[in-house]
Amino acid sequence: MTAAQSIAIATGIGLSWLTFAFGLGILIGKAIRGPIDLDEGLGG
Repeated sequence: MTAAQSIAIATGIGLSWLTFAFGLGILIGKAIRGPIDLDEGLGG
């Protein structure tokens, strides 16, 4: 495996973890704030 390949793999893993953490944070935030803030966030 070349250095470029390992960098690409490490970057992909890092991005997937960031995406997962970001999505999880949004879900938790919605659960905590409730449907009122959710509607406001959607432009309602």
